[in-house]
Amino acid sequence: MADVASALHGWGHEDYEIAKDHIHRQLGSIDNLEVFGRQVLVAVYVRPAENKRTGLSFTAKKQEADWYEGKVVLVIRAGPSAFTGDDGYLESMYGGRPPPQPGDWLFQNANTGIQFSFQGDGSERVKYEDRHGETHDMYPGDGWQVRIVLDDGFLGRIPRPTSVV
Repeated sequence: MADVASALHGWGHEDYEIAKDHIHRQLGSIDNLEVFGRQVLVAVYVRPAENKRTGLSFTAKKQEADWYEGKVVLVIRAGPSAFTGDDGYLESMYGGRPPPQPGDWLFQNANTGIQFSFQGDGSERVKYEDRHGETHDMYPGDGWQVRIVLDDGFLGRIPRPTSVV
């Protein structure tokens, strides 16, 4: 059983800044996307189809399972009242650390919020080249899977998306 857990935790991007870049490239422009009130737009972390470190492939079907079962999300945009409150509330929520902001990795119940796919202007499919020199899509579908969640619908913040599976 430890081997399965190790494989799940070890499967992901080698650099999570690259993961953020992939999400933003596939999302495209969010300039005209407004989020109201205390709601937060987050992108669901999806493991890449190809891992250069291991040389292994991850199927589109497994990636699609990440869309619905994924508990790790990247904050993309927050409404004007999100992550705000008096000092006592902020201390109780974030323990003296700053509130989440765009670019932070958070984790949540996979069933929290409303999920949909978003594709803005200028979005592009991220590609990779396999060991045979053939080009493939790194992720299934156009755009990216996102959720709209109330700002108190998150359980915590983490540095690496694969810390939680």
